[in-house]
Amino acid sequence: MDVKTGSFQKPPRSDVLRIFFKCQPQDGAQRFLTVLVNYRVSADYKALLVFLRTILRLGAQNNLSLQLLLILKEQTKMKKLVILLLTGSLLMACNPQENPNSTDPSTDGTTGTFTDTRDGVSYTYKTVTIGSQVWMAENLKYLPQLDKNANEIAPGYYILDFTGTEIAAAKLKTYRSNKMKKGIVVYEEVGVYYNYPAAQTACPQGWRLPTKADWDVLVNYLGGNEEAGRKMMLKDEDIWYNPVEGATNSSGFNGRMTSYLFTTNMIAASFGDNVHWWSSTPGDGGKYHVLSISKSSLNIFDSEFDRDRGIPVRCVKN
Repeated sequence: MDVKTGSFQKPPRSDVLRIFFKCQPQDGAQRFLTVLVNYRVSADYKALLVFLRTILRLGAQNNLSLQLLLILKEQTKMKKLVILLLTGSLLMACNPQENPNSTDPSTDGTTGTFTDTRDGVSYTYKTVTIGSQVWMAENLKYLPQLDKNANEIAPGYYILDFTGTEIAAAKLKTYRSNKMKKGIVVYEEVGVYYNYPAAQTACPQGWRLPTKADWDVLVNYLGGNEEAGRKMMLKDEDIWYNPVEGATNSSGFNGRMTSYLFTTNMIAASFGDNVHWWSSTPGDGGKYHVLSISKSSLNIFDSEFDRDRGIPVRCVKN
């Protein structure tokens, strides 16, 4: 949630002060909550602040645009103090995701599940709460069709190293390179690769393809570009001869070094050396922003990829 506007208005009556404060959800949707408070300044203003912060935090968690109407009665010197304290409280409550000290210990790290039945086969995803966001804790596996050609316009769905057309066979496809101790079932352990037209509509109802801002919130919460990668990645000692050194996966994000596909031949570029996930945010020249992590450093960096590349998807909850 980004703080967009905050204003104070003094109406003609001298004993009333209205405070309007709005938060704009990152997805741009127009959803509003209005709270009206009649407050006598001589009362316990701390209790008022606790109440307002609770209301705002609930609104922020549900992507609401918030408008508060606070009426302060009695002209006293306390009014300025209440305004200052209230403004600080609003800023913290409206934007809890970007404040590393605002973690709710009762929810952070909580795991759950979500079942998707869209393509005719019920698949249950692991989910994880990280800060104030809920993420799928594995790559998306929605596979309504298979495509064999690179395409920047029509949706494309791909399985690593598979050029057939049978979905059932694609889900059983195994893959092993000279970097790997054992073969993996691609669909189960890597997921589906999507070009951008497919990625932008791939997440199920109630979830969305993350924006670059969504990724930034996650990375900042986990310590920034030089720290977050190790907390998001699995070491995968049972798969790689050279595991992902330094990876702790302490966030429960369960990232794997899946790279991206050249969709002309379904071959991965340096599979096992990096990972990329789509965002919905446009870049330059028709490209789109992608969150990338390098195995060698585990640093996170922002990339831009052409729309026809096959890249995994992680969904974040609305």
